Amino acid sequence: MEVQKLALHRAIAMLTAAKCQFAIVDADGNKYGALQVAAPPQRKLGAFPRGTLVGHFLPHIKDMKPGDVACVPYGMCADAEPHRAALQKAIASYCSAAWGNKTYITHMNDAGVEVLRVE
Repeated sequence: MEVQKLALHRAIAMLTAAKCQFAIVDADGNKYGALQVAAPPQRKLGAFPRGTLVGHFLPHIKDMKPGDVACVPYGMCADAEPHRAALQKAIASYCSAAWGNKTYITHMNDAGVEVLRVE
C-alpha cells in the first residue's frame, strides 16, 4: 500500500537526518540502511522428539500432592549427563507451570530425578 511506503520513506529520512545507523527490511524483502541484517536465529533441536520427555516423566509426577516425593527413572536419558540434565530441566519446567515457582525441589541421583512437592 502507498501509505506504508510513505511511512517507510519518512522513517528512513528521519533516521538519516538524525545521523543514525539502521537496517530496515520491508515486507517485499528490500533492505534499506548501511547496517548488516543479522540472520534470524536458528532454533536448536533437542536430543529427543517433542513430547518424549513429558511422556516419560508425567506418569510419575502428575498426581503428586504437597508433601509427596517421586523418583523419575532416567530411562532413555541414562546414557549421557546432558540428557539427564535435560530430563531434570523438563521436569522443573513442568512443575513450575503446573504448580508454580518454588513449590517443588528436584535432585539428580543415581536412580533418577527425585521430585519433592513442597506446596
